[in-house]
Amino acid sequence: MDENSFNVFVDEQQQPISSDSSTNKHHEQIHSSPSESSLLLSSSSNTPVSNVIDISRSVGELPAKPIRSSYPSNKDKRSFHSQWYSRFTWLEYSELTDSAYCYYSRHFNTGIILNNRNQSDAFVRGFSSWNNAFSSKQGFLSHQNTQCHKIAEINYKQYVARTKSSTNVLQVIDKSRNELVKRNREKLIKIVSTLHLCGRQMIATRGHEEGESSSNRENFIELLRWASSTDPVALSILEDSDRNATYCL
Repeated sequence: MDENSFNVFVDEQQQPISSDSSTNKHHEQIHSSPSESSLLLSSSSNTPVSNVIDISRSVGELPAKPIRSSYPSNKDKRSFHSQWYSRFTWLEYSELTDSAYCYYSRHFNTGIILNNRNQSDAFVRGFSSWNNAFSSKQGFLSHQNTQCHKIAEINYKQYVARTKSSTNVLQVIDKSRNELVKRNREKLIKIVSTLHLCGRQMIATRGHEEGESSSNRENFIELLRWASSTDPVALSILEDSDRNATYCL
């Protein structure tokens, strides 16, 4: 094989290698770029948030705020402090990952903001850089001033307001229903006891003239009218009943 043929052969062999290298490099760039799932699920402790079982898993759970006399120290001999709970109400802490999380941002974000790489922050994934806890660029105060946190806080407060409003309405309805059931039960007991008295004494319950203009209506009605002077339940039976109601006994 002459020198020219050898060079052509070498070029042909190297061409696909260069193509594969370019393709691999392109794939590496794709995989190295952070995706939504890596922003939302990965934590600074390399433990997926979905696997962190000692913090809130849904809006139905309160923020996890374990109080300990001491917390694990990092390599800089800094650690989490329970006093931070009172200052940052959104804060929750995982003993499993030794990381802090934002309750609002985890459960009440719109999702649109978190998809923006520039808006994502460590308090969704898990924050454990305690020496930077109050840093102006990446600490608690910095997170609290981000747009994603502010919107999440608004969503949380609206959720709480809706929940309280719904609960209050249901409580009022339920209370009114219970009171109505109680009053109707008392009326029914009074009616049944009056009928029982008439039956035991062999007193006819119906009369010849039962209209309101009658001076002597049926015995059943007259007994209730007599009892109504001292018994509010008997009075309510007469007052609350429909004027056109008749008792076919």
